[in-house]
Amino acid sequence: AARRDFTFNAIYVAADGSALDPYTGQNDLAVGRVAFIGDPLTRLREDPLRWLRFWRFCARYGLAGYTPELHKVLDVAAPALKNLARHRVAGEWQKLQAGPHAAEVLKTLRQATGIPCTSAPPTLASVQKCNPVLTVPVPATTEPAHPTEHSAMRDG
Repeated sequence: AARRDFTFNAIYVAADGSALDPYTGQNDLAVGRVAFIGDPLTRLREDPLRWLRFWRFCARYGLAGYTPELHKVLDVAAPALKNLARHRVAGEWQKLQAGPHAAEVLKTLRQATGIPCTSAPPTLASVQKCNPVLTVPVPATTEPAHPTEHSAMRDG
């Protein structure tokens, strides 16, 4: 479970039918929070597609997990997006746009990156026009990061 990307993706069903939720993913879903398991930067470096998956899940569940701390991590991880295969980007982009919070997420991405966020995935040319680091705007909230987000490994 510790190698999964987001808390809700580490929910399992036990043989007796009960839910095993070691990272409080059900709670995160209930409040519309997309939260990484462990260190977000580590998860993003393992697979840069997780950057898009974060936004896709925000479009589905809400932006409650988008914190000032995560803003900084997303900024650092963004340059790796240029190495992703087009079909992977297109798939995530299509799913993002189908989410109930898609308009809010697309607005945030448009403000953050300058990439025209329309019905089509961003083109390579539009990405190359952006700064080397795609800056994501810092959210207005100053709520603390989710307590399950890598506090033990960060402190130790």
